[in-house]
Amino acid sequence: MPSSLFRNGEVGVIYDPSDLTSMFQGRTGTTAAAVDSPVGMLLDKSQWGGKTYAQVAAAATEIVTNGGFDTDTIWTKGSGWSISGGAAIAVAVPAFTVISQPYVPVAGRSYEFTLVVGSLTSGSVRAGFTGGTVVSFASVSSAGTYSFVLVADAESTSIFIGPPSGGFNGSINSLSVKEIPGNHAVAPTDTARPILRQDGSLYYLEFDGVDGCLVTPTITPGTDKVQVFAGVRKLSDASLGILAEFSASADSNNGSFYVSSPLNGSGSFYSFISRGTTPIGAVTTDVAFAAPITNVLTGFGDISGDLVTLRADGVQVAQSTSNQGTGNYLAYPLYIGMRAGSSLPFNGHLYGLTVRFGPNLEASQIDKMEAYMAKKTGVTL
Repeated sequence: MPSSLFRNGEVGVIYDPSDLTSMFQGRTGTTAAAVDSPVGMLLDKSQWGGKTYAQVAAAATEIVTNGGFDTDTIWTKGSGWSISGGAAIAVAVPAFTVISQPYVPVAGRSYEFTLVVGSLTSGSVRAGFTGGTVVSFASVSSAGTYSFVLVADAESTSIFIGPPSGGFNGSINSLSVKEIPGNHAVAPTDTARPILRQDGSLYYLEFDGVDGCLVTPTITPGTDKVQVFAGVRKLSDASLGILAEFSASADSNNGSFYVSSPLNGSGSFYSFISRGTTPIGAVTTDVAFAAPITNVLTGFGDISGDLVTLRADGVQVAQSTSNQGTGNYLAYPLYIGMRAGSSLPFNGHLYGLTVRFGPNLEASQIDKMEAYMAKKTGVTL
């Protein structure tokens, strides 16, 4: 159901903790997530058209030229590297000496690397993007086929294969690199990674109320309307907790929004704040939403329409028609679990999150999305 909201090119995210193939333990996608493991990378499914990760990766365009080393072309070879017999051969390759080809990825986008190591007799080898002083990579130390997802940085200018310290003797049979579309969220540090949990048939990310956070690259909406759907269990009302915020602070940045859980420690239990040039909030103080509690939250922002709406479990619980000022939602990262990755941590569980920038939805679409999120969350509407 969520993917149908993006069929006309709408911008946003779909995060689904019940899809283990869309999560990785590390901040580079080297190890698949598992129950009770940290999640360092959470893939956005909004541009996948309802397909699985495997289907999306299989259909993506190959970026590497001569990735099977069929000819001795395109690759620039450092000391000890040669290409023959459909492989890149490494003989006493010194540390940090690579075989590479030029490619400038889009900064902030994510790419799947599939590296086939034919043999490895000593040392280790890594593949990734490099350029300037920045290197994004994943390393392996034995023969085999390895897949991992890397987020490109702004200085990347080439794709490389080569050893870290210690050198490398062995062979590389092939390298494939494909862009995985979406606004994928990554933990800013290893300690900020939320934990994937399972409760019966339900899966969720556990945010510890201390430093749990994920953040996307910059998203550019190009519209003044947004819809947010979240499956949430709130564990504390002691202080403001940011569930999701577009920009480092919607209190001060125009063209932004946030969902808080709660808004403060004084009885404002949930809120949705939207801002053109003026922040306006829809806030519920109903004690029925005091922590601990599990809910499906829905927030609608319409800057030009001067409308901010908050719904809980399919029912409108707050709304404001005050003037939000002017403009569209602007280009910012989306922060999940904290404000700017540094303050106001959310203490609770996230069962799913969909953010869509685009025209206002029809009532039937809203009902279907809330029913979908209720099933993911274990809530009865």
